[in-house]
Amino acid sequence: MSKIEEIDPRVKAYSYDIGYHRWSRVHATVNRTWTITSNIAESLNVVTKYARELSIVELLEYMRTLLERWMKEKLLKSKGTFTYLGYKFNKELDDKRTLSHKLRVRDSTDYVHTVLDGVRRYIVCLENKRCSCGQFQLDELTCPHALATLRHRDESFEEYCSPYYTRANLLRTYEIPVNPLPDESKWNVPQHISKEVVKSPT
Repeated sequence: MSKIEEIDPRVKAYSYDIGYHRWSRVHATVNRTWTITSNIAESLNVVTKYARELSIVELLEYMRTLLERWMKEKLLKSKGTFTYLGYKFNKELDDKRTLSHKLRVRDSTDYVHTVLDGVRRYIVCLENKRCSCGQFQLDELTCPHALATLRHRDESFEEYCSPYYTRANLLRTYEIPVNPLPDESKWNVPQHISKEVVKSPT
């Protein structure tokens, strides 16, 4: 917030006024997980900047072919991943695993552990998939503290990550194709629609 205030203090005040739940995942009223954001809308806005000048049918066809290409690329990337988690999430986990190696773990109970990071202390509860850092439950992906705890217990991370991040689920996400559209001469348009005249807006 101090960085935002340096740019424009009005933005800081506005952010406080509209409520944390509107711009902070930690305070969101629903679990947004790691990928449910409006970023896709921004991506579409950028790539369709010039296409928006096209007629509606050409614009829709442009968007259909764009989504067709994106789906195919994502499917190929998912098929080329041979880890339990998808590529993006596996890389994130590897980065967290590197951080976890400097942490020390103390047992409290079977599922509750204290993780020491220098002078900082974190409480990990594997049973509830929670860590006092907040990352574990927010991302539904093991945080460095949980990974240190799992290594201490000689356990694998798989059951502590959201199934949405698995390679299997990513493959299911992209298995339904965006179907190609036949040539306009082959379209079977009902007569009551082909006769309808759509006028320009007033």
